[in-house]
Amino acid sequence: MSAIAPVGPSAVSKTAALARQTYTLAEFAALLGVSYTQLHECAQRGALPVAPIRQGRKYLFPRSAVHNLLGMTD
Repeated sequence: MSAIAPVGPSAVSKTAALARQTYTLAEFAALLGVSYTQLHECAQRGALPVAPIRQGRKYLFPRSAVHNLLGMTD
């Protein structure tokens, strides 16, 4: 029987985020290397580099647009 290495919560959330078609504001902030608060303030001003999808009070960002901005491949 082989041992399974434990996976921390941050690794799980990053893996889950990559499987979805959108990123949350917190995930997008982490990818950009800025704080949640700073990115949220930009969102409120409409000064974001990627157009968000509003779902109620949530901001969601299309994965393809975020990856294009960051030069990542899908």
